This record gives sequence, C-alpha cells and structure tokens, in this order.
Amino acid sequence: MIISFLLGAGVEIADGENIINLPTGNEYTYSTLFSEEGDMYRNALQEFYRLRGQNYCRYHAFGSESRAFHICVKRLAEQLDDAMFGKLTGKKKLAENKGYEYEEIYKHIQKEAKELNALEDNLFNEIMFTGSIEQYFSAICNRGIHSKQRYWKIVNYFWNSFFSIIVPITNWLYQDIPGYVNNKYKYILKNLEELLSFSEIATRKEELLKMFPYYQMLNKISNENQLINTENINIFTTNFTPFAKVLTEFKCLYLAGELSLFEADGLQVKEFKDCAKSEMIFPYMLTQVPVKPIICPEQVEVYHSFQEGLKNTDILIVLGYSLPENDTHILSFLKRYVHENGKKLIYYSYKENAEINAIEISQVPALKNIGENVSDDVILCFEHGGAPEKLKQHILRLIENRKKAVS
Repeated sequence: MIISFLLGAGVEIADGENIINLPTGNEYTYSTLFSEEGDMYRNALQEFYRLRGQNYCRYHAFGSESRAFHICVKRLAEQLDDAMFGKLTGKKKLAENKGYEYEEIYKHIQKEAKELNALEDNLFNEIMFTGSIEQYFSAICNRGIHSKQRYWKIVNYFWNSFFSIIVPITNWLYQDIPGYVNNKYKYILKNLEELLSFSEIATRKEELLKMFPYYQMLNKISNENQLINTENINIFTTNFTPFAKVLTEFKCLYLAGELSLFEADGLQVKEFKDCAKSEMIFPYMLTQVPVKPIICPEQVEVYHSFQEGLKNTDILIVLGYSLPENDTHILSFLKRYVHENGKKLIYYSYKENAEINAIEISQVPALKNIGENVSDDVILCFEHGGAPEKLKQHILRLIENRKKAVS
C-alpha cells in the first residue's frame, strides 16, 4: 500500500523558542508583493548582478508609481467604507472624489495591512485575480522585445518571494555573525552557493525536528509501524524550503519550486550551483498567482511525476495545505485522483485547540468541488488542533482500517 502526503505551509509552523518564523500564506503574499527594502535593492542585488555583467534596475511591480498598483488601489478604495478609508489615508472619503491619493494609501497599506484582515483579503483578491502579476510573465520569455521596466519588475517580484522565505532561515542560522547582521541580503547573496547546499541545515537536523514536529511525526509513522516502510511513503509539497527532504526519510517532490532552483535566460531551470557566473538568473518559484507560467521541460517533468505518484497512491493525506483557489492546477490533479477506483483522500483542517473530529466536506469548499459525484467514503475530512502525537495515532488507525477494508 502506497501512502502519500500533500504538505503545505501549515506543517512548517515552528514550535518552541529561538525558532524559524516562516511566513504564513497571507504574510508570504504580502512580503512578495510589497517588500521593497532599500538595502536589498540598492546594494545587494545591484552588486550580485554587476558581478554577472548585468545592469540591475530597481523597478518594482507594485511600487507606488505602478499603473497596475494604481488600478488595484483604486478598486480597493472604492470597496472601503468611510471609516476604513479614513484610517488608511487620514482623509474623508468623498463620493465625488475620483483621484485617490495612491502614494498615501500605498504608504499606509505597507505599514498597516498585516493588521487589517479585511483589507488584506480585499487587496489580495484585487491583485491576484486581475492578472496583475501575470501581465509581466511574457517579459521572461523574450526580454529583448519587452521594456526594461517590465522585465525587472517580474525579476524583482521573484526575488521578493525568495527573500521572504530564506530570510527567516538565515536569521536563525546566522543571527550571531556580524557580517550578516550588518547587511543580511548582501551576506546571503555573497554566500548563496554554500547556503543553498543546506549543509548547515542537515547538521542541525535533530534541533529542527523538534522545531517542526509534523516532520518528526511523519518519520514516526514509518518507524513505529513495521508494515509501512519508507519506500511506500511519498511527500508532495508546495513549500520551497529544504525541510521536507532534509528532515524526513521519504521521496519528496516539490510542486512549486525550491529555494535552490533558479531560472536562467534561455528558459532553463537548474540548481544555483550549476549556473554559470555570467548567466542572467533569478529565483524559480511558482508563486501565489492563479495562472502559473510553463516555461521549461523541468516543470512538465515534475507534474508528470506528480501524476504518476498519484496513480500509485492508495491513500493521499493532505496536511497543512488549505487547497487555495490560486492552486487550481493542483486541485485538478486531486479531482482526477478521487475519481479513480480504489482511492482514498484524507484531509486535515487546522482549528485551534480542536480535538480530532470528522467534519462535512461542505465545510471545505475546495473539497466539495473536487469530490463532486464521488461516493461518500472516498474523501474523509477531519479538523485537528495541531497535536502531532494525536494526529499520528489517528493517521495510523485510518491506514490500518484501510488495509483491512481492501484485504
């Protein structure tokens, strides 16, 4: 029996003291769109690209001068009530006011959006589902026929994504190194090849397993049940970090890219260590946009492996992954999976302090669509409160029950 786990960012919420504080979904989206730290752009990336023979440009897809951002902010402002508009701009919203102060709104969004959940939801929906990022993808394919601004806007967007994930890791690894504290971005880029080997992560495996108890739980599922060996367990993950493959004993497939992967001119994706010193490169990451660009054979190969892995999977367990609607490509694979004979999908939804209890599929809208026209016993949904030991026992019982049912 083959058991596969589909893991998202929820399994990398750290526990304990002196931890790696990786961003949650909304935090990741926010930092990818709005991170524009001066020392990163003016110093670190400029030097990084100068050494590669490239003239770096500090264009930002969602800078306050951006037309795409103006459109999103205007739509957002039109949705806000008077109180929220006043909180963001310090000014009264007038019905006849057609010229919203983009600079002012932008400044306050950067400062306060993390604390304003309603604003976050509205803003992110405006950005993510209006093609605001996708409009720049074509600049990757042929930079020669596109404006310099468009090309560097999408390049900087991917660097935002990269740094939002790697900086929490390097903050933990290098917190006592003066060169890092003085300019973290410059230090990261100068030591990128060594960092992306993740050798330091591997040497601190036991410490990290305590920090990320879900990975420790996955290892125990195999170690504590002689009928489940490592060869019969797969991990599919939408995370970018190295933790799934470093901290577990299983085969891992990264569906959205990895920190160590970079995209090079010529539409190639390869490990940073394999990139020539003169190549124009930037991080390869499938970010939180509804439409994902397909630009190279490596992407097709990953999803072919995902499809084949699902074909061979008897039980698929989804953990720490909310099935977001901007991952429709993954949802379509899951929909095909549950319609094949003999498959079982088990979905765990996190709810603070909850005991492990069965819930209706209707409580998870994405699953309702995936499970349309399948029998009730194909998809099982449970809420859980984040207790890995209890979760492990529950998963083992479900696996045993499934084995008995098919034997």
